[in-house]
Amino acid sequence: MSRPGNSAAFIALARTDQVDRTPELRRLRAHTLILRGDRVDGQHFARDIPDSRDVVLPGVGHLLPEEAPAEVADALLEFLGNPS
Repeated sequence: MSRPGNSAAFIALARTDQVDRTPELRRLRAHTLILRGDRVDGQHFARDIPDSRDVVLPGVGHLLPEEAPAEVADALLEFLGNPS
């Protein structure tokens, strides 16, 4: 966010109208990893996406790879079937 233009670009994106596609989540058929921090109000993806796995990282907010890179990598490796 500290790079020139990033803050303004983020604000412009946040101000755009976004179509609510929540009802479409139930149509997903891919095994899905939902990775989120506990400092963020969960979006109920785990409830709405069939065959999903919800992993909540304690003490983490929106920037998971920055705030908890090792935990993110571990969760991804485990989900993909490569726990080592």
